[in-house]
Amino acid sequence: MKALRTIVSVLSQQAAPNYLVIRELFQKGDSLLFISSRTMLPKLKVLEDSLADLNIKVDSVVFSDDDAEEKWNLMCCEIEAKLTKDRKYIVNLTGGTKFMSLAIQKVFEKYDTQFYYLPISKNYLLRPMQNDDEKTFLRYRLKVKEYMELYGLRLTRYSDRLSQTKSFTNTFFDFFINRLGKDAEIIEKLRKYRDKNLKISEVETLGNDKFPKINGLSGFLKKINFPLAETGSLSKYETRYLTGGWFEEYTFSYVKELLQPDDILLDVTFKPENGQGNELDVVFMLNNKLYVIECKTGGVSRAGEAAPIIYKAAALKKFFGLAANTIIFSLSSHNPPRAEDFDALFFDRSYFVDPDKSNRIREQIMPK
Repeated sequence: MKALRTIVSVLSQQAAPNYLVIRELFQKGDSLLFISSRTMLPKLKVLEDSLADLNIKVDSVVFSDDDAEEKWNLMCCEIEAKLTKDRKYIVNLTGGTKFMSLAIQKVFEKYDTQFYYLPISKNYLLRPMQNDDEKTFLRYRLKVKEYMELYGLRLTRYSDRLSQTKSFTNTFFDFFINRLGKDAEIIEKLRKYRDKNLKISEVETLGNDKFPKINGLSGFLKKINFPLAETGSLSKYETRYLTGGWFEEYTFSYVKELLQPDDILLDVTFKPENGQGNELDVVFMLNNKLYVIECKTGGVSRAGEAAPIIYKAAALKKFFGLAANTIIFSLSSHNPPRAEDFDALFFDRSYFVDPDKSNRIREQIMPK
């Protein structure tokens, strides 16, 4: 009779490695065993909720002493109390402290056990204590929403589709790059109305210090053949598109074609527990790594203007952990000197207008 299996996970701050290994190795009939200190208990709840669809039996070893992670004999005794000789154990050694890992190895070596280890930012499993160094590449691919929820981030808004056709956005990109001219002033004034529905005729004739009059708005919309949903009006969504949302949609399609990510979302708003909401332009997963793109049609023409963008990109790290990759797409010709200091890839205007340089985006995001 084939032995029943238990997948064993050691909890730590990073929930994704535990989640990935379980999703990758799970077979019908398996059970789960989590080994955790008291401080990691919130991670246990997150993982249980994220794996609820498996309808799987979950057990845990939560060490009884606050500093049990430094007490070898206590750890070994409390772990072994949960084990039986009639089961096969699949042990993920990725989490926990080094001292915990040594104790876990010592205990489980007395049982029918396979050990696995997931290297940081890699997409394959290693089998320690084997005669070969064979890698087991992960087939499971995380989705953006799935990944963010593992870090306690609740998505309150996102989209996986465009508000305008790809062809129109490409045409507008060409107009913006090559023929914008004085129409830049219209777009700049329109930014003041970014979250408002508006009547075009009223905006062209009325104005004040807060909401300026925009002469020539109707002529501008006609020039670019903008497909109004309602004649004579701009919705707040259309205004957002014209004042920068179009570049987010251009980036969405561009990245989808260039990198073929496993999942990609647009206009992502998320809220951490007991925290304020945050907005991200484009977010995608590729080989179980998270990438965040900040899109700017301008605002980095001078070094001082670049700082807030780069600081925001760097601040995102605290929400996503070490595996996050921050990218800035800018249609400015200025490449700020501090981008590398904040561990952000920066691609300026030249990468989007020079065909030879566009290939370098892929090379820098996905180095061989």
